[in-house]
Amino acid sequence: MYTIIYLTCIDYGYILDIFSYEITIIIKQMQRNHITQIEYTKSNATTLEEAKVSNGFTSDEWLTFIQAKEAHRQIIKGSKGIRLVRVFDTDKTDTAGKAKKAVKGFTLFNLNQTEVIK
Repeated sequence: MYTIIYLTCIDYGYILDIFSYEITIIIKQMQRNHITQIEYTKSNATTLEEAKVSNGFTSDEWLTFIQAKEAHRQIIKGSKGIRLVRVFDTDKTDTAGKAKKAVKGFTLFNLNQTEVIK
């Protein structure tokens, strides 16, 4: 969610000229994991923000299917998750001695796509 604040300033110049300008400040609410409260970063955060806006979600919190189960929540039938990737270093090294990277995909659901199990 974006909070937009408009500030209008009027500056009276030396020769009584009036100069006005607007400054727009955008405060971005960070997308975060519902369980760990860790904020998503870079392209994952952008992807989640776009999904939130395009689907009309009101929550900035996301969780995996397993996390939803552990939190005694269930995914609403028919909900579609958002597929993201995580890049991490492995224990293996390449010929230059650098750690090899690996990619793991995972699917997140917005908190609005879940309901408490009764």
